[in-house]
Amino acid sequence: TDRASAIDAYTARMTYGFEQIGQKGQAPKVPDNAGNLLITAFPTLTDAQRKQILAASEIDSGYPLDSTSEGYQRINLAKAFSAKVTLSEDKSTILGITFGNSAPSVKVVSSSGDAVTNLLSDFRKYWTPGVGVTDEGKSVLQHDDELTEEINQDAAKTAGTANDQTARAYSDSKMDSTLTLYDALGPVIGKYYKEGMDQGKLAKTSRYLKDMDESANTGTAKNTYSHPRPYVDRVNYNGTTLDLKGLKATLNITKTPAYQSDGEYDGLAASGSFPSGHTTFAFTQGAGLASILPEFGTEIMTRVSEAGNNRIVLGVHYPLDILGGHIAGQYGVATALGNQNVKNEASQARSELVGYLTDRCKADGNGDTLDKCIAKTGATTT
Repeated sequence: TDRASAIDAYTARMTYGFEQIGQKGQAPKVPDNAGNLLITAFPTLTDAQRKQILAASEIDSGYPLDSTSEGYQRINLAKAFSAKVTLSEDKSTILGITFGNSAPSVKVVSSSGDAVTNLLSDFRKYWTPGVGVTDEGKSVLQHDDELTEEINQDAAKTAGTANDQTARAYSDSKMDSTLTLYDALGPVIGKYYKEGMDQGKLAKTSRYLKDMDESANTGTAKNTYSHPRPYVDRVNYNGTTLDLKGLKATLNITKTPAYQSDGEYDGLAASGSFPSGHTTFAFTQGAGLASILPEFGTEIMTRVSEAGNNRIVLGVHYPLDILGGHIAGQYGVATALGNQNVKNEASQARSELVGYLTDRCKADGNGDTLDKCIAKTGATTT
């Protein structure tokens, strides 16, 4: 009745429910001439690229008749004929493969079209979209996995305590910088800042931070790198069978109940993990605010690095995803500030913000300048 049911029916008849009696989880295996099966579906691709599609669409190893078939038993043609292939600009590299599409197709991505994707191209050393972990990437991504589990599990132990990291991570997940960034300014000046933003008294500052948010986008990069999140089946990801080079199919992740109740884990499962969009947002907000309030630069950037780390606390990202967000966010703000109009906007936002905070400090007897207020309230010390 539809493409998905057709693929399901074909896949079911590849095994007829027989159990796997051989070794499971072996790397994809495609016979030398099997690429010819896709010549009519993908006439513009090379034989190696057609074999890559077959490898990505294969069923798992170990089913009856697998061991002597040279890989033909594992070829899922119905799935392969539903592939949408994304190629690099020079057409030499497959950047991503998705299955379940209405017809086979090829899309060429312009490498010059998205600066964030290009800035993060080192990730290709470790991971090949639609294929899996590279030989060079195994040790790097294994460390990435181990850190993810360690950070997530250590944070889970704090749930319900006075230092509940999962609750803080859940708050940061709302992507509301007024809700999160203010505490980098200390309890007194931070309160002034939050009230000013909430009450609409810092319109220029708010506008500037909104523009900073729009300075970087990770959508293209996520689609390009197509890397699965820690808590999903990373071998069978979005209809693709990936070679993890022996890394775990799914990491040991403790999900945060409030985040799970919101349906966020299910909602994010099919989207790429690299780079982290939430971290990119945190860094555009943090670098943006620090650029107009450098008196708190260290505290602000430390706070947004915590916001990035909190994505690992929730178990939805890896450390490398967070580093990608650092780069993307900083790139966005740095590039935006190269524009004279944005510089003028930043200058006006600083005048508004410093003036407002100074007035609040004076009214409460905390000093007649911002520097004096910072010193008296211990905002950057105690």
